Amino acid sequence: MGAELVALVRERYANDLPIAVLEDFVIAESMTLGAGELETSSLNSLLEDAGWPVDRVEYEISAVGLQPEHAEIMGSPAGTPILRELRSDYRGETLIHFSSNYYHPVNYRLRGVVDR
Repeated sequence: MGAELVALVRERYANDLPIAVLEDFVIAESMTLGAGELETSSLNSLLEDAGWPVDRVEYEISAVGLQPEHAEIMGSPAGTPILRELRSDYRGETLIHFSSNYYHPVNYRLRGVVDR
């Protein structure tokens, strides 16, 4: 059984510096938000506010070459090494959001903490 999806392409900046290009595919029935809301809130918080909380996130981060369609946004030549995150968000067993996120090679930093 398939579900109708909404495709979004978002650009993230900080102080006019490119940070990321986010390509999202969201289950259509969860989309009760407008473009203005996406400019001021995260997609995940908007989904949660609309009654679509995420129970499980699966993600993979790898180095890839910058694609030509993202080069101008990132201000870097195509082929420049960048980080790509493939992310799947689930509510129960239902995949409600999938994204391919591309992070700038200089203006983005990934930091993690693991506590036991």
